[in-house]
Amino acid sequence: MDDHNPDLGFLTHIETVRFSGSIARDEVLSSLASKAVAAGWAKPGYPEALLAREAAYPTGLHARGMDLAIPHADPEWTLVPALVVGILQQPASFQPMGGQGPEVLATFVLLLVIPSADAHVEFLRALTGFIEDQRLLEELGRTQNVELLTEYLRSELQPRTT
Repeated sequence: MDDHNPDLGFLTHIETVRFSGSIARDEVLSSLASKAVAAGWAKPGYPEALLAREAAYPTGLHARGMDLAIPHADPEWTLVPALVVGILQQPASFQPMGGQGPEVLATFVLLLVIPSADAHVEFLRALTGFIEDQRLLEELGRTQNVELLTEYLRSELQPRTT
């Protein structure tokens, strides 16, 4: 594997959690993080580390077509690359990235469990492409078909030869 292709094996470690009714941000984050720990993708203490990081560095994002959040804890808390997707029937309030602007009423929460800084950057590059495609984002919001997102990411994160 070269430096341009960090290990993104998380695409084989994906779980979706659906939330019905009203739920607070911290409950969503704790639940998703606990799934990652239970699956063996993150270390015990990951939920607390995630909540602390979210408080210091908010991850809410206003995107064209949908509000979402992209939380993660520091790599030291992760064991294997994974993605835990939360789909909320009613949005949860997140603070916006950068801490400025109106609250983000997220209906999708993409918990990144990525143990490598290089892989994290590469994943965010691919995810940004998906988020910037308003048609794809609106389709995800309408259908709640997580496979739409994962197939896009798989195609974008294929190893490239240099």
